[in-house]
Amino acid sequence: MTSSVRVRDFQPSVHGFHFSNSWPSEPEISISFLGRSIRIGDASKGLCGGMAYAVRDYFEDGTPIPDTKANPELHSPLYSFIVRRLFDSFDIPAGVADYMEWQLPTRNQFRDTAKGEWPKIKEGLDAGQLVALGLIRTRSFSPGALGKNHQVLAYGYDLDDAEAVTLHLYDPNHADNDQMRLSFSAAHPAAHEGLSYDKGAGPVPKTSGEFTYGAFVTTYRHVPPGQLSATVS
Repeated sequence: MTSSVRVRDFQPSVHGFHFSNSWPSEPEISISFLGRSIRIGDASKGLCGGMAYAVRDYFEDGTPIPDTKANPELHSPLYSFIVRRLFDSFDIPAGVADYMEWQLPTRNQFRDTAKGEWPKIKEGLDAGQLVALGLIRTRSFSPGALGKNHQVLAYGYDLDDAEAVTLHLYDPNHADNDQMRLSFSAAHPAAHEGLSYDKGAGPVPKTSGEFTYGAFVTTYRHVPPGQLSATVS
């Protein structure tokens, strides 16, 4: 028997941004972490965290998402809001440290997702809340590899009697795709096995840049988009 939970009325193709996570090379800032300067926020590498957080902001406010399918222009109100939320999603410095710790090759990301993070994800979704997730897509000691990781929103789950979990996702890299899934066993988290990431055509291979080793709940604080949607065409 499978139990299914969804955040009421949320659908990526309706409530997510309708444009792709593809941008020119700005903005960019540097932060100091472990004695090293790390450049973050290069829009050409994606604004996934800003898009995910902004989508949750719009949904929680009950404000319709802008219906444009074109990426907003640089420094336009919507672009600026997404960039602001990108830096919020980093939760500097604690959030950056979390990503660094999660991507370490010495860590069992799969086990920690299944045993540590899944109960938090479930609790949020059971309460009817979207859950912001950091997806670990590299295993590296290098702070320079942090940009290979990703951010999404979970809006539902399926759970069967064998504790097989399937999370339903809004992924900023895949606009208007209602078939995004992340699956794993909460009962048998094998060492370093990774999670099953599916875009609707079957799990991606381990050689894919989208292969996901682990997922954890990131710190989200609501920011009202206000009248922004009315100013963006």
